[in-house]
Amino acid sequence: MPKLSVISAVVALTFSSLASAGWMTTTQDDIFSGGQKAMLIGEVDPFHALVFDCDSERLALSLIEKSKWQEGMELASYRLLVKVDQGAIYDFAAKGSQRNEQYVQSSTADRDKILGLLKEIRDAQAQIQIGLQITETGSKWSGTSSVAGSTREADRFLQACNLK
Repeated sequence: MPKLSVISAVVALTFSSLASAGWMTTTQDDIFSGGQKAMLIGEVDPFHALVFDCDSERLALSLIEKSKWQEGMELASYRLLVKVDQGAIYDFAAKGSQRNEQYVQSSTADRDKILGLLKEIRDAQAQIQIGLQITETGSKWSGTSSVAGSTREADRFLQACNLK
C-alpha cells in the first residue's frame, strides 16, 4: 500500500509540473508556403497568455485574455509592455480584436522588436513581466509569466519560423 501512495505522488507531481510548464510551442505544416507555421504560448495566469504567431509571411505578438468581445473595443488604442528579467521594457502599440470564440487579443506585428523580445525570452533567468494599458482610459492590467521552459520552447519557435 505505501508503494502505491509513492507512485501516486510521483505521477501527480509529474502532471502538475507539466501543467505549469509555463511555455509551449506548437508547429504545423503551412500549406501555402511549404514551410511551417508556429505558435509560442507563455501562460501568465488561467485567463491570460502571451502568444507569438508566425508563418512564412508574418510574425505577431499578442496578449490574449479569456473574455467576450465587446462592441467598441476595436476603437481603443492599447500599449503592450513586456520586460524580461532586469532588461529594457518593450513598449508595443497594439490593436484589439477577437482571437476566437473564447479569447480577445491585443496584438502587434513590429517584427524587429518582437525578434529582440523573443531572444530575451529564450535567455530569461527569472521572470517575464507583461502589462497592458488602454490609452484612452488609462486602464491597466499586469501579470508575470514564469520562465520555466522558455529557453527550449523559444528555440523551437525560432527554428520553426526560420528566425534563428
